Amino acid sequence: MIGLLACALLAACGRASSGAGASQDNEGAGRRTLASQTVLSDEVLWELGPGVQDRVVAVSVMADDPRYSAVVDRWPAAVPRLAGTSETLLSLKPGYTFVASFTAAETRALLERHGAPTHVLDGFTGFADYRRHVTDIARLAGDAAAGRALVEDFDREIATLTASLPKRAPAAVSYNEGTIAGDATSFHDVVELAGYRNLAATRGVTGHRSVTLEQLISWDPEVIIIPCGPPSCEASERALARRPGFSATRAARGGGVLAIPPHHLYSVGRGMLDAVRALRARHPEAATANANDLPSNPR
Repeated sequence: MIGLLACALLAACGRASSGAGASQDNEGAGRRTLASQTVLSDEVLWELGPGVQDRVVAVSVMADDPRYSAVVDRWPAAVPRLAGTSETLLSLKPGYTFVASFTAAETRALLERHGAPTHVLDGFTGFADYRRHVTDIARLAGDAAAGRALVEDFDREIATLTASLPKRAPAAVSYNEGTIAGDATSFHDVVELAGYRNLAATRGVTGHRSVTLEQLISWDPEVIIIPCGPPSCEASERALARRPGFSATRAARGGGVLAIPPHHLYSVGRGMLDAVRALRARHPEAATANANDLPSNPR
């Protein structure tokens, strides 16, 4: 499920909080070792550059999972992929371990008892939360300037995409086996920047909610956005468009079932902008523009 998987694998919704030692300033931060237990911190610690990467002693077990991670195979094999309760991670006693709000309280307590203070990443509701998490991770890693550079680059990309917003916003809904994404989700920010209208949000849905097939069909969305599954994105689109019920929607009838790679669709990091670009490329106005650009066929 788009929302549930994103929250379960990355974090839940809320504001950031920090564990023991997180109130300290940057003094000595550049000497601390770091460990990651979330996909987002795997990605951000890598993006902060060699000065931070060299002090990372462990990343999450999801770091090389192509369904969710944007840094597959980037972390050297010498950096172990460890669970928070592993004896190896506990023995490393990292200066900070980045965990998520869903991480069991017992696991966090275990880490801190073994001298591994935690910082909790909490709240993944879109672009603003990404900026906040990057800023916090960079500060605790001792390179606030690199964090500012990442955020500035992110905002430059958003400004470029905003400047070319399509004129019409088709009504779109995310869907993954009964779950949709409403307002206050990363999907909401993504789909609006891509030039669509989040239909669930206009119907009063906040966060990730279950929806019946009958309800979805009654909304009759022009676009249904789903994660790609095997064997391909195209096959996933065809399969959903042919399913009973879905086949009656405008999306299925008009080629509006759009499958996006899950590591983009589920992303709460920079992959959100990859999802925006993928959806923008499939926007009806983009299709019209591409057709108009085709050379005429000489007779």
